[in-house]
Amino acid sequence: MNKIRKNCQVFLYYTFLLLILAHTSIAQAKTKTEMKVLIDSLKSRDIDTASSATDAIFKRGSESIPFLMKLKGDRDFYRGDRMINPRGDIILDPVNPDGAVTIEIAALYLISAIYFEDLRFADAAYLVWQNQSPGDHRFNTPKQIRRAWQAIDGWSKQVEKEDLSGLRKMKKSPLKAAKLRFYGVRKGFREPLR
Repeated sequence: MNKIRKNCQVFLYYTFLLLILAHTSIAQAKTKTEMKVLIDSLKSRDIDTASSATDAIFKRGSESIPFLMKLKGDRDFYRGDRMINPRGDIILDPVNPDGAVTIEIAALYLISAIYFEDLRFADAAYLVWQNQSPGDHRFNTPKQIRRAWQAIDGWSKQVEKEDLSGLRKMKKSPLKAAKLRFYGVRKGFREPLR
């Protein structure tokens, strides 16, 4: 009788563990599926859909970063309106096709916004050099984009070791190593280059 009771206890214990593992796996799969839907919505040609996805991805915070990093190289245009500060200066240069805000630029911007905890940390999703003069309108060039992704790749490895709050305390923003920033970064969001 004791042996049967013990076997039942062991069975119930392992059944309980399997249920916990199954629940965790389902929750992770659900989050992954939701993020894939949001990323697809970010790529939408509909302004409202892309804008809503931008808001939702931003609100999810650091869990969005690995999904955003998969957008490297996506040169489709970002159609949302969340990456332009309506009170900021807007530079539109139809002659410079590199200046477009693409999905990969939107991903870089969102990663920085998640770090700074503010979707409006800059006036626009235009990558510029830290020391670039205000009259120089070169932005989102292939070299800037390449350097930004190199910096983000290294930075994301630090995120895996530390949480974002630790990196914020150390003032290690995503683009710092590339010596890049987004156009019109507000003063409270600027970090020393050291």
